[in-house]
Amino acid sequence: MIIDRELTGNGGHLMKQICKDSQEMNCISILRAHSEVVEARNHFEFSKAILELALKKTKEGQKFLKELGEKTRSKDIAYCTSQWTFYL
Repeated sequence: MIIDRELTGNGGHLMKQICKDSQEMNCISILRAHSEVVEARNHFEFSKAILELALKKTKEGQKFLKELGEKTRSKDIAYCTSQWTFYL
């Protein structure tokens, strides 16, 4: 298997490209904290790892908002979380 060096190691050219326009100051640190992203051997694995990370974080956000909606009994939060159901 060919390992794409721009994905791996400390350089992480592709990580830098992705984080360049991000408003998240710790973007590279966040990506490097996830072994699936760091260990990606090609663009397909890298893309898959990023998408899986995004899905995981989205589900965590949805769970947080659902719990917050139940705790506060906010109709607006309940409505917001119900809209995500179709996408996850």
